[in-house]
Amino acid sequence: GHPAELLASPEFEDFIARVRTQYDYIILDTPPLHPISDVNFVADAVDGILLVVRAHKTHRGLVKQAVDAVPREKLLGTVLNRVESLRSGYGYGYGGAGYYYYKYY
Repeated sequence: GHPAELLASPEFEDFIARVRTQYDYIILDTPPLHPISDVNFVADAVDGILLVVRAHKTHRGLVKQAVDAVPREKLLGTVLNRVESLRSGYGYGYGGAGYYYYKYY
């Protein structure tokens, strides 16, 4: 089914209510939030959204639309992944790729 339909279902709400009593943090890895209208369903179901963006793949306009669609109080930040490392050595990631984290505060 469609992710938005799942997030809006009573079964999903019941599931989240149950696991909130057992865990401090619940992380949902959703499919890309496109169309942007899906952001509203996700934002209603969660306490915060961490937007993951693939470098050199995700169009800037789409990122801006997604950031604008997420309620400010729910946007925790953005992870830019598959970024080419500017220096050699040890770090996060693999195959010369790394990631950066931006926080909206």
